[in-house]
Amino acid sequence: MKKFIFLSLLIASFLMCRAQTDSTKITPKSNITLTGNMWKGIKYSYNGSNNVDIRKIRTMLNIDNTNATLIKQAKNAKIISRVAAVAGGICLGFGINSYLGEADFNTPLIVTGGVLIGVSLPISSLSVNKMRGAVKRYNAR
Repeated sequence: MKKFIFLSLLIASFLMCRAQTDSTKITPKSNITLTGNMWKGIKYSYNGSNNVDIRKIRTMLNIDNTNATLIKQAKNAKIISRVAAVAGGICLGFGINSYLGEADFNTPLIVTGGVLIGVSLPISSLSVNKMRGAVKRYNAR
């Protein structure tokens, strides 16, 4: 009985998630609008729909090799930025936690965390700029 309930809940949750996917029709004549920044996050709008799937946007933006390169660079920069920010946050949190726990102040760990977070900010900005460039190239054609 437990297996049956588990399977039925699993199937129901899959169907509910599937029902929430974007159904925006892709037409090559419309422009893509990119809003937001590295602090708020990037949102795309297309044909009046504000909730467009990023996979559809990436497919549309692959009009030539230059745009494909821009998209790949933006994606890689975003991943590197997030990894650096998470690692920096862990270093900072661990260093501050050990200091608050009456241990010695771990200066190298805290400095490393601050530097990693500081490095992640311009890389995140670079990612947003690469995506803006790809969207501008798509809309200009």
